[in-house]
Amino acid sequence: MSVSFDELTSLYNLDELIEIFISIKKRKVSDKENTPFEMYEHRAYEAPVEALARTTPFLEQNVFKMKFSETNMMRYIQRLCEKDVSLTNTMIPLGSCTMKLNSAICMIPITWYGFANMHPFAPVDQAQGYMAMIEEIEDNLVAIT
Repeated sequence: MSVSFDELTSLYNLDELIEIFISIKKRKVSDKENTPFEMYEHRAYEAPVEALARTTPFLEQNVFKMKFSETNMMRYIQRLCEKDVSLTNTMIPLGSCTMKLNSAICMIPITWYGFANMHPFAPVDQAQGYMAMIEEIEDNLVAIT
């Protein structure tokens, strides 16, 4: 079961839904003639508890007082995103050698099922291909350095 809400959903709707679930949980076999919807159809929404009400000011910045259309709000959020530093708008920083030197195409084989899923405790006689590959890499690294 799932429940969806949109911008038209109010606290009253949410409260009704919660009450329906509570009534279903508490309902006895003899109550089957009254559905939860019938039981709470004329119920008035209760005001929130005053002790829980915020007493300090909040969201006082000018941006919260501006009237935005949805499009303008999305543009505002995008401008905020553009102020952030990320890999999409800057160089890759030093120290991330694997990101700079290993192209994605070269990394594809490590995702292949037969290559990526060798058990770490597989017997040596079942990992001869891995051993040959590691020895070749060792030889290449020696030659390069």
